[in-house]
Amino acid sequence: MHKLIYKFTDDLNDLVHDVQQAEALARGEGTTVDVHGTASVLQTFNVTSTKGKKESTVYGSRVMTGELT
Repeated sequence: MHKLIYKFTDDLNDLVHDVQQAEALARGEGTTVDVHGTASVLQTFNVTSTKGKKESTVYGSRVMTGELT
């Protein structure tokens, strides 16, 4: 279960990066972006690793269009 959440967080970070690239493109900067779907973040959770050394944010989201793989 944890691997899925962390994988999802990584994918969400990639999505944020893609959105930033799209905004840069709209300003006439950057490269093209392919959007494969959208998600709505419903809630965020701060979690700490089992060893207590690393804190991460997990995003509780609902897929609006497309799919998560």
